[in-house]
Amino acid sequence: MADRSEILARVRRQAASGEQIPALLEALPSVTAEGVLPILRAYILDRYMLPPEEGESDELLALAEASLRRYIRMVREGAVEKDPSRQCSTASSVIVKKVLLMKAIQRDFGVRFTPARAAELTTVSALAAEIAAQRGAGA
Repeated sequence: MADRSEILARVRRQAASGEQIPALLEALPSVTAEGVLPILRAYILDRYMLPPEEGESDELLALAEASLRRYIRMVREGAVEKDPSRQCSTASSVIVKKVLLMKAIQRDFGVRFTPARAAELTTVSALAAEIAAQRGAGA
């Protein structure tokens, strides 16, 4: 296992590169749910610090739960410390993780949801469709 400083450096590098994921939306010839989906999935996996094999679910709460389990495991191993810039990955409950993710998506993807609408969006697919509907309308 890599030492703690190597792991922390890797997490910080990943966070910096993950901030560029929403910009990929601008490269789409047209903003469709099918085009948004892989970008959004990569963004969620990054925000939740999940490898692809742990982030295959379409359910947002299942992904939040997987992230919480992974984070707890990493803390126990001494691999990470709480980093406020990675709030979605370090939140201590599944619901808080989803709320923070929805806030980050609104900020980074340039969309808006009412709290009620955010609660209705329970899958990555539905969220991609919502982003496409909002971003496609402005194109």
